[in-house]
Amino acid sequence: MKTSLGKCSFRMCCAWLLLVALSTPAAAAPCPPKPGQEAEQLVRLHSHLMVITLSCRTGGDGKPLAVPYQSFTQTNLQRIKDAERLLMQRGGASKVDRMRTNYHNELSIKLAQLSPSTFCLTYRDDVAKAAALTSPALTEKLDAMALEGRGACSQKHAAK
Repeated sequence: MKTSLGKCSFRMCCAWLLLVALSTPAAAAPCPPKPGQEAEQLVRLHSHLMVITLSCRTGGDGKPLAVPYQSFTQTNLQRIKDAERLLMQRGGASKVDRMRTNYHNELSIKLAQLSPSTFCLTYRDDVAKAAALTSPALTEKLDAMALEGRGACSQKHAAK
């Protein structure tokens, strides 16, 4: 009897520890502070726009997406460089490269699931919208992306 009681207690203890570990992901891997989170969102957005530009080539208006993509990049070039520099300081160039690769793969999977035509219908106008963002509006967009769970926290937990 002692043996089965001991096994039951051990199993209950393991189940409880597993439950605690799964129910408190933020405690296990805290989210990065706001500057790092914004940097990650900007790199993610820039990657998002690049994949859309290369995959769809034209917007809903029939105009090439390369022009608004280049406009977004040039307008925000220093901010993008600063974001990449901050992320590299935190995890090195290989981490930033992995992050970009993961974003590109994520979008490629979405493209395959939706079909190229549906993907482009859904996302192609994101490029022109991003190119039209003012600096404060871009900051708001990055904050909204973080709230949607598109940051380092969701990436870490999705991988586990």
